[in-house]
Amino acid sequence: MLAATGADGAFPACLEVASPDDALRVQGVTERGEPVLSDGRIVLPSGIALVDEAAAVAAIRKVLDRGEIRLAAISRHADRWGRYRGHLAIRAGGDVTTLVEHLVAQGAALLYPQEIAAKAGDKRNIVVTAACADRLLSLEKEARRAGIGAWGGTAALPLDARNIPLLQRFAGQYVIVEGRVVSVGERSTMTFLNFGSNWRRDFSVSIARKDWEDFAKQGLTAAALNGRRVAVRGEILLREGVESPAGRAPTIRVSVTRSLAYSDTD
Repeated sequence: MLAATGADGAFPACLEVASPDDALRVQGVTERGEPVLSDGRIVLPSGIALVDEAAAVAAIRKVLDRGEIRLAAISRHADRWGRYRGHLAIRAGGDVTTLVEHLVAQGAALLYPQEIAAKAGDKRNIVVTAACADRLLSLEKEARRAGIGAWGGTAALPLDARNIPLLQRFAGQYVIVEGRVVSVGERSTMTFLNFGSNWRRDFSVSIARKDWEDFAKQGLTAAALNGRRVAVRGEILLREGVESPAGRAPTIRVSVTRSLAYSDTD
């Protein structure tokens, strides 16, 4: 198992928000990798975004074959597709872990920074703690080194910022894109990180002014980013109103600092 309750009963990292005390259990999984509770509710594990649905389905079914997955917390309201955000814990033998850790370790999911608690003790929303986020990032690195799940195959993460046809294929999907910033365009309401010289064709990242100011507090300024290799996570969008012989240019809108970081391959 990935992590277990300690000898003193304390929950490390992600278990702090996923104590498996609820009687409701996961009884199955949808074809999209979403756990289904015994009362029929579909749960989206908080703090992650699924990137390999087949791997998620296989990982969850494997856990259900050898143990059980229990509900720890769930949002009051469903999204437009009838799904609820929640925390799920795995109990197998004497060990307790979380489903988010398991899915990230299997290369089926990535950390979703929009669901990190803004401050310690924030329980207003179904989110993960900063400590859990660090744990998930560590598991991401291990999965990447092992080349499993979304980190393996012909379209392995991270996607190359220069491979425009590949990025266009991933439109609407949550991914990690890595490349070198060739220029930074600061405007009154938006900042653009350009990964190519042709804005009509090449990949870029757009950051709202307020978020750009927050990035600067973390040292991610125009001077620091220009010419550096960075990795950015988010949903691939095809820029509206921009057409070229190669199609619409791919972009990612970034609003959370952990969505952008210097590449460890620089």
